[in-house]
Amino acid sequence: MSEDFTTRFLAFCRSKPADEAYPAYDASCCALAQFGFPGIDYFTAQQAGIPEEVYFEAAFSPSTFGALADRLEAVIQARGKL
Repeated sequence: MSEDFTTRFLAFCRSKPADEAYPAYDASCCALAQFGFPGIDYFTAQQAGIPEEVYFEAAFSPSTFGALADRLEAVIQARGKL
């Protein structure tokens, strides 16, 4: 699920305006909440099968969809190099 989830989440982030900000620390409307996981926290993310690195990238600043998409692409590229 991790690669598929990351790819779908990346596509969602790329569908948003790159400079659109999201509140990284508000689980009710963070990027993952907008993707369909409202109220998500670290433990819920683990139970849902969301990759740990994706969860943490969604919680880092800068919290714009463009910056998040860039970080997700780096995660995908790093996986390919392992």
